[in-house]
Amino acid sequence: MSVVEPLPEQLDTIYNGMNLNLSWQPDLSQQRQLKTIYLQDNRLQSIQIGLFPPEVEHLNLSTNRLGYNDIRLEFPPTLKTLNLDDNPIQTADVLGQWPSNLEELSLNETQLKGCPRGLPQSLHTFSISGCNLITLDRLPYSLKKLDASCNQIRQLDLLPRNLVSLHLGINSLRSDALFRARMPPNLRYLNLDHNHLTELPENLPDTIEYLSVNRNYLVSCPKSYPKQLRMLILTDNRIREFNPHWKEGQRLLQLHIGDNCLCENLINYQEENRVQTVYQANNWNQEIHHIYAWKIQKAFHMYWFQKAIRCWARVGRIKVELMEMAYLPEVVVKYNDIPTYNKFSP
Repeated sequence: MSVVEPLPEQLDTIYNGMNLNLSWQPDLSQQRQLKTIYLQDNRLQSIQIGLFPPEVEHLNLSTNRLGYNDIRLEFPPTLKTLNLDDNPIQTADVLGQWPSNLEELSLNETQLKGCPRGLPQSLHTFSISGCNLITLDRLPYSLKKLDASCNQIRQLDLLPRNLVSLHLGINSLRSDALFRARMPPNLRYLNLDHNHLTELPENLPDTIEYLSVNRNYLVSCPKSYPKQLRMLILTDNRIREFNPHWKEGQRLLQLHIGDNCLCENLINYQEENRVQTVYQANNWNQEIHHIYAWKIQKAFHMYWFQKAIRCWARVGRIKVELMEMAYLPEVVVKYNDIPTYNKFSP
């Protein structure tokens, strides 16, 4: 006979109240052992500090109605992680004082148009994707991971110096803003997908290990890349040439450069042990593109041949009409109204 083991005591520290169609916040003030609370996918419009456990550290309030009626939100001072994703928060004025020990904050898919004020210096992970941001400002210097993708960011102000991961995909960044920005010296992850970049700066920090510039308007590549770079993604651009100046000891693990306009085969970099794996599909150096180029050239030559035939036939018809007018003017009645012919006729 099998014996069912009792549930671990750690489960008592978690409250799961997600997707319960709650309109009112449950009273958990007496549950002193609770550390983590899940209240996402409900209909909460306000929260009260007095209904939370005294030592709660992790709170998930995503996909509710917080901020719908501009009721000010106050958070427990003991929080370390806070998730407010997918709430109708339109202004930072409804956000109360942040917990002094907050380490992770998520405000994705809200309606904020700017970064909230007064973020604590203890914050090291901040996500504000899918909002209406135009610029990044008022960020704490302690920040290490920042996800500001899916916005309308056009300018990069002073970025926190301690940033390690920066995700700026699907924005409106242009190359001039990127050249003016001061990249954090210890940056390791940089994502610039789906922007309006036409070129990249050559002075990116050498600590970058992952660089993705997918779906931009790059025509050329920089001559040098970060020394610690391991993965480079340049797919779906307009690059015609890739010929970097490799630094001593530099070696890429993966190079993704497909869907560009490259005419040369980059397999040589793989043979020279500069790149471990090269992905270069759908470039102009593929056999199918050579076939298409041959077909286009053949069609172009056929067009000019047919055009020459038509011109020759037209010239032939004109020659016949001129001979008829010269030798049989009394027969060719249709030329009687021509001023040039009537001028020189006897």
